[in-house]
Amino acid sequence: MYKINPQNVGRVAATAVLSIGLSVGAISVASAAAHGTHGSVHSGVNRTIAFQGTITAVSSTSVTVLNAKGTSSTFTIATTKVLGGKHVTPVPTLALGQRVVVRALASAPTIATKITIEGTKPATKSVGAFAFRGDVTAVSTTSVTVLNAKGTSSTFTITTTKVLGGSSKTTPPTLALGQRVVVHAWKSAPTIASRITIEAAK
Repeated sequence: MYKINPQNVGRVAATAVLSIGLSVGAISVASAAAHGTHGSVHSGVNRTIAFQGTITAVSSTSVTVLNAKGTSSTFTIATTKVLGGKHVTPVPTLALGQRVVVRALASAPTIATKITIEGTKPATKSVGAFAFRGDVTAVSTTSVTVLNAKGTSSTFTITTTKVLGGSSKTTPPTLALGQRVVVHAWKSAPTIASRITIEAAK
């Protein structure tokens, strides 16, 4: 018969416990590392940033937006989803002078994922706008030049401008030489008319 040595039994038991402890520790470390990596990806890569301002340039592949602080940013829009705000056409199209909110991933800040066109309501002082009143001295399909009472002449882009007629307005109202008008524009894009009102001829 074989005799069981108590010392051998003790050594075997100690070795088994140590092996189990090391295995559990390794599993815990691996699990913690995996969870830490996942959290970083979720909070960093998927974070969205927003940029609000006025469109100063646009093409089929990019759009440049100027915000109220005078900062200009250009975004790639090849696969961007464009949404229209209030008073915008059913199929929204980006154009000069529009107020927009551009959204992009923090991991790719120059690639727009979504652009929302804000409502084309008249500009007000509370959102950084101004008005320029005077007589039309030059006009084309893309711009209008107005001379005010102080002798200051300003030219505005009118590609997407809403034109309103005075009390004697035509339908639809059309800009013409000699008309007295009030041009509204955003301070962030002072040369792009957001709205023009034709005053009634005296």
